[in-house]
Amino acid sequence: QKWFDCTKWSKPASETQSIVNPNGPEYDEVLRVYFTQYHLHVQLKEASLYCETKGVALKGDLPIGVTRCSQDVWAEPHLFK
Repeated sequence: QKWFDCTKWSKPASETQSIVNPNGPEYDEVLRVYFTQYHLHVQLKEASLYCETKGVALKGDLPIGVTRCSQDVWAEPHLFK
């Protein structure tokens, strides 16, 4: 199944309460994103703890480019015109 296209969601990020409404039209897509993000978090946390036991530190970075469906672009579209 193709990944979701947030540009077609009927609500902007400022209306998150309506987006997470179980009766809303985007709810299934939102749940899929929640599910994916949760598992990515769990995997990264596990990898980070393993690295720590080996004396390796993970370092974060800032993205050079962002996708139009990134959380940042969706929440603050005026910053990415």
